[in-house]
Amino acid sequence: SHFLLAGVDYAPGPKLSASARVGVEFRSRSGASGEDSPYAELSTKYEYGEQSFVSAGYVFSLEETSNVALYTDIQVNRLFVNVQHAFTPALVGSGSINYEPSTLQGRRGLSPDRDETTVRVGLALTYQARRNWSGSITVDFDNVSSDDAARELDRTRFGVSARYQF
Repeated sequence: SHFLLAGVDYAPGPKLSASARVGVEFRSRSGASGEDSPYAELSTKYEYGEQSFVSAGYVFSLEETSNVALYTDIQVNRLFVNVQHAFTPALVGSGSINYEPSTLQGRRGLSPDRDETTVRVGLALTYQARRNWSGSITVDFDNVSSDDAARELDRTRFGVSARYQF
């Protein structure tokens, strides 16, 4: 595949920025017809304090699926909001939510197109212990509601991590 992407960034002030990207991926495949895959992204970010911001946006893409036997691609509309807030210089909380209404594109003669909606929510608390060390506690909630019952998903994941930067 070959990918062409163009974009623009705009910052009307020191705390507000916006970006736009458009592109196309030219795909050729064995076992299925080649397809041009459009891509578009719009996003904005507002920094309301030191290490604190809110960002939101929209992405349209045509992505490969995990079940290539039945589906060629999945057409995704992704809406997202991210928040990061510094409680202290060393303690930062963050959260994100993605809402993704999608359409699975079935292989001709094998499977019809099917609708699917994915919702992802993530929360994290990060402590900067020293200049190079940080630790995080995370929780992620994922829900996939699909016309293809085999793709249904409802999960919660917890994580603890330590990070050293040099």
